[in-house]
Amino acid sequence: DDVLDPYRSRGRDCEQITAAYGQVFSMMDDDFPWLESMTASEAAVRIGCASQAHTWFSRTDSKLEIYCANHVPGQKLIVRINGELHPINGCLAARIDTCRWLVSMEQESAILEVVP
Repeated sequence: DDVLDPYRSRGRDCEQITAAYGQVFSMMDDDFPWLESMTASEAAVRIGCASQAHTWFSRTDSKLEIYCANHVPGQKLIVRINGELHPINGCLAARIDTCRWLVSMEQESAILEVVP
């Protein structure tokens, strides 16, 4: 589609556009390794599940509890917190950057230890 449109192709042929897309995807893989590749249909299902989920949190100095009604196994949340998160039960957690974590809910409720 971009090849056929002179404005969007900016005079580039199919090989050049393919290489440019490859550079963008490579940059995304390097900068955002936690993102997953999926089709538009898969994304629509994920968004639908997320919109049906009712999530709330409870936090103390040393513990974060997450509750997710209408939970779908593997549902992902981004948690912003100063410190580290160590899953105790019900989830997996992976650091995205200095203050954000990707939490994958394995159960309807999860408990994580908060380490300053």
